Amino acid sequence: MRRPHGPVTIAPVRHRPESGRHAFGFLACVAFLCAATAPASASPPASASGSAASTPNVFTLRFDNDTFAGLDRWYSSHLAAHLTLQTRVPELQLRFGLGQVLYTPRNIQFVDAPTRDHAFGAWLFADLEALWRTGVHHVSLGLRAGVVGPAAGGEPVQDAMHRVLGVRRPQGWANQLPNQAAFVVAPAWAAAPTRTIGGLDLFFVGAARADLGNAFGRVRAGAGVGLSFGVNAGARIALLEARFVAGHRCPRLCGAVFVGGSIDGVWRDLFVEADGAEVVPNLERRAWVAAFRFGFVLHRRRAWVRYSHVRQTRTFDAPDAPFHPRSHHWGSLTVGVPW
Repeated sequence: MRRPHGPVTIAPVRHRPESGRHAFGFLACVAFLCAATAPASASPPASASGSAASTPNVFTLRFDNDTFAGLDRWYSSHLAAHLTLQTRVPELQLRFGLGQVLYTPRNIQFVDAPTRDHAFGAWLFADLEALWRTGVHHVSLGLRAGVVGPAAGGEPVQDAMHRVLGVRRPQGWANQLPNQAAFVVAPAWAAAPTRTIGGLDLFFVGAARADLGNAFGRVRAGAGVGLSFGVNAGARIALLEARFVAGHRCPRLCGAVFVGGSIDGVWRDLFVEADGAEVVPNLERRAWVAAFRFGFVLHRRRAWVRYSHVRQTRTFDAPDAPFHPRSHHWGSLTVGVPW
């Protein structure tokens, strides 16, 4: 039930500096990976079957943030660390991880709860996933479970991040979604058939996934095309579907570039619907959400980096606030260390 609220208090807004510093930091990461990881002895070539020799264990760090686009709203941040372990069954890997996702309104300096914009919300979660790889086909079944609300630590994390970046600090986390359990069960499939042309692999990616739970109810279908040299199917697939990030060693520099898109059918979004909030924003969840993305992956024997840039249509409509932008975009950076 909605409660009446008083006048909105807005703290003075300091405009974010240009995103050049963030682009510089990102390029520095790529340069470090390419130059500092000296090539070691050659490893066996990747097999089409995705055997243990071509898919070693891998530790990954993922950072999604709209600061890559000079923005700060809605799907604002995703931090996660994952450990993917090869089992005795060559086709099977197990993936474990911890992460946090932050959602915010457009103006993070509103002191009162936003009534015509996305609510503040944070999700602290653990991942458990099984991945099965056969040839160019990958399937997985995962469980993501955790807590939404102040216990998820969204306010201190975003505040610390903004201190480091030297940009405006959030003011509205006092009105975030309340503590509650959240989970999704996530089956997924992807494939990346290739055709070699002039020493390069022209590859096509198709993917489908579902998130089924009280946090999200949605299904996704996506497709894309790209060029690669020396990387395996897992690395190519990961440009469209990040959950299929795979271990891979290149004896020298190898990589891929990619462009693609996806569409989601959505019937549940805890963060747009603001379950349990004292002031529920006057929003309507969109039933269809489309996304366009492009990206690249660069590999060396000892480490790799993957970056994709995503532009996605807005996840909600605000009937009495038509001034919202139609889309949002952000960058997704993942660094992996196989062994």
